[in-house]
Parts: sequence; structure tokens; C-alpha cells
Amino acid sequence: MPEGGSCQIVEDTGYAYYNLFNSNNAYSSAAWIDHNMEVHYKTNVATSESIINEIDEMLDACGDLCMDCPTSGTGDVNADGQINVIDVVEILNVILNFNGEFTDECAQSSADFNSDNRVNVTDIVAIVNQILNP
Repeated sequence: MPEGGSCQIVEDTGYAYYNLFNSNNAYSSAAWIDHNMEVHYKTNVATSESIINEIDEMLDACGDLCMDCPTSGTGDVNADGQINVIDVVEILNVILNFNGEFTDECAQSSADFNSDNRVNVTDIVAIVNQILNP
């Protein structure tokens, strides 16, 4: 063990580590750990395609925790840097099902002004109040 460091070699008498990373009766050469620090996927052969697929699956499972949306919760649904009636109309169109859904997850996250994981009239009222009383 290095001075002040931690042990890098573990005696796995109960096979805890072997069972954690076992892949076809061998230690995996690659393992993906998700945002919950749990093993998502392990393999002995990692191709660029399998790497991309597994990372995409992990990002999908991560949901809003992994979403990069600078306008989230702001009411700026179209991400034009302004919160105005255009954003309100877009939210109304989705709520009233005129255009079905938001253009992407970021637009939906931006429309959830009160961060209750729902986009509804309460968000519109709060956004209008923000527009009228900046």
C-alpha cells in the first residue's frame, strides 16, 4: 500500500468483486458505472458502437439529472433569451394540444416554471406574472 494511499489489491475470498464485474466467467475489460454508482453494463469486448449505445442508454435512464438545458425552469421555451408572450403561446399550444408536444426535452423543462414536473396553467400564470413584474 502506498504511503497515505489506499490498497489497490484486494483479496476477494468471497468473490464479491468477481461477481460484481464477472462477464462470461472472466473479469470485464470494460464496465459502465451510472450516475447512481451502479454497474450499468460490462463486457470483455467494447466497440465504438457498443460504447455509444450504452452511453445513450445511460443518458436516457438518467433523465433530467443529465439534461444540459440552460433555460430549464425559466419560461424561455424557445431559448431566444427572452421570456415573453411567444413562450406563453407555445406552452398554451401544447397544453391545449394544438401542436401536440414541445420541440424537445429542454423546451418542456423550460416551460415547467414552478419545477413541479408538470407543465400546466400554473406555469403560464407564473410566467405571465414574471413578464408583467420582472
